Amino acid sequence: MIAIALVLAGVTLLFLLAALEARWLHAQPWSTAVWTEEVDIASDEAINAWSRTLTIEQSLGDSVVVKLIQEDMVRESRRLSARPGRSANPLDTKSLLNLDFLPRASLLMLDLAPSRLEPVLASGRLPVAGAREVLAGPLLSGRDVVLDGQTFKVTGQLSPQASGFNKVYVIPMDPALEPHFLPALGGTKGRFIADTRGRLETLIPELFDPALESLPKVHGGPVQTRPYIAWGIWLALLMVAVGSSTLMLEICRRLSRLPVPVLSHAMQEVVLRPRLIGALLLIFFGGFFGAMALGLADTELNYFFTQYASHEFTEGGLKYVGDAYDSGDISRAAHATFFNNFVMQTLLLSSVASLIPPFFAGLVKIMLSFVVVGFAMAPLWTETAAGMTYHAVTLGLELPPYVLTGFGAAVWLQYIWGFLWSPVRVWYLGDKAVGQPIVDDAARLLPRGLLVLTGCTAVSAVFLYVAAWYEAVTLISFR
Repeated sequence: MIAIALVLAGVTLLFLLAALEARWLHAQPWSTAVWTEEVDIASDEAINAWSRTLTIEQSLGDSVVVKLIQEDMVRESRRLSARPGRSANPLDTKSLLNLDFLPRASLLMLDLAPSRLEPVLASGRLPVAGAREVLAGPLLSGRDVVLDGQTFKVTGQLSPQASGFNKVYVIPMDPALEPHFLPALGGTKGRFIADTRGRLETLIPELFDPALESLPKVHGGPVQTRPYIAWGIWLALLMVAVGSSTLMLEICRRLSRLPVPVLSHAMQEVVLRPRLIGALLLIFFGGFFGAMALGLADTELNYFFTQYASHEFTEGGLKYVGDAYDSGDISRAAHATFFNNFVMQTLLLSSVASLIPPFFAGLVKIMLSFVVVGFAMAPLWTETAAGMTYHAVTLGLELPPYVLTGFGAAVWLQYIWGFLWSPVRVWYLGDKAVGQPIVDDAARLLPRGLLVLTGCTAVSAVFLYVAAWYEAVTLISFR
């Protein structure tokens, strides 16, 4: 009952945070703004907007980590491109070194006076009309921007609640600057509107046209939420994690009484080793929530990482999962999710990997997965609380089974290393080892360790299959 109460309390807290966030966000200027590239907006409120994509080097903010990562990737990509016999762009879209997914900043000139930017000025001062002065988006640095040999001075920073401006330098209209936005230089002309609340489908119908093969270039979406809401979501997810893990342990205790050989062996080990399963829960979830806290502390790094994650689901190795959800077919989406979460991530990369020397690769993989997913899910952005009201249950169904698989891998690791170490123990004990079946006893434990790993993996499969269907139904129904 306590476990279920914790889960319900966490979900209730998410509902409360979502309501508070919606009320706060409604009062924020430009929180539903969008700007487009070569796409019209059907409204008299829309104004002209000229934009130009900047280089990777010009797109950096103040995060030292992001700067190091991008510089290293660019350097390695150029080194590979310079090899004899290589084409100018040797990297395909699935390569980690593909630079297309790196966040690029834009220089955006809006057809409005500098004074109209005051509602979204977070710090500094407004640009002077007719001068090469710009406002930087919240994830950009205050360094001056050099473009076509001209220097654009940053005079202030835009509000984190201005939609579509995370990586944008904004400049008021100046006819003298239009040559910087010529098509030959990569410039485009689009439209901007400050308020699309409740009418985006009417304003930009192309964005919702299923017949289009590629989405039009429309910039906007969730903005940065308030810190207390972000940390409230963190706490709510922690409550769900603790509750769902406690519930899983209770289910394991009940399964241990069933007369099913492989299943009972595995579940009995869970019951008999509370310290081990408790330590693994603490370590794995500590990595998950610690990484999430790190993501909250470094917004630019989190933004960078989520861009890569999005690339993986649209063009990278997980494209088949993204395509399944885009199709709207719940069954296809559920089975694609299960294939990735269980067959690939759990069975092959965790359980089977644990059978290969040095036998701890599965545990390392699970830990890395918890850290990566936790960091990517840092609740920095608006609408996260609302989405988590149902997706938190998905996490409660998915994460504990990974820990259970890790438990099986840990037991197997103990037994296999005990067997491999047993001859050394015999040698070390010398005459004291006479008559002691040290090697035989260690060998007899190997089948049990294998059964524990197999049983834990099988139980995880059931949990993950249920989670896959729940995730497919909720994401497709509520998107």
